[in-house]
Amino acid sequence: MIGRPSRTAPDGHFALLNHAGRRRVLDAYRDEPEAGAAGLVMEQLAVSLNPRQGLMAGERLASLLARTPGHQHTLAAFQAALDQMPWRVYEVRRAVLPRAGDPRKVGRAARWLRVWAHGTRAAMAAEVHRLAAAEGVRVTADDGIERAWLRRRGEFLPAVDWFLVAAPQGAQDKEGPGFAAAWPTALAGPAQGDLFTEPLP
Repeated sequence: MIGRPSRTAPDGHFALLNHAGRRRVLDAYRDEPEAGAAGLVMEQLAVSLNPRQGLMAGERLASLLARTPGHQHTLAAFQAALDQMPWRVYEVRRAVLPRAGDPRKVGRAARWLRVWAHGTRAAMAAEVHRLAAAEGVRVTADDGIERAWLRRRGEFLPAVDWFLVAAPQGAQDKEGPGFAAAWPTALAGPAQGDLFTEPLP
């Protein structure tokens, strides 16, 4: 059964930011596959809800373990945990506004999160595909995680990330501070591809 990471394992987020800490984490996860699997489940949920996130400043711990010898047992325990635990279908909306005084840089991002379905891993993956078909959108998996994008952030701000994703249980319905005001402003910005609708010469 997967529980909390071991008390003897180093703090995954901070330890992974330097080489020595990363080595300690890798050794601990190799020696304690169940603790490593618990950390990977946490990362799976976090990255599912925010594709730009990871335990290693944007890089995924799962990717590091996959290319480092000696972690097959940890990765197997991780996949077994994902298969056994309850899953959810989440709708994620993120309003990204420009920084005051510099519209080219991100200033604030407000998030809205809802749980729409719950069940097994396979059932929730199928539900994302069903909902995507109903909405007339494609399911993509740029980072290995399937998402049905209703609106995707473009190059310019304000911008919106809006998608459906199947992920492990653990997140609750939430509306971040300022979301209600930020959402319509962000929706008014261009979506990915909006600036390239004219045929190229």
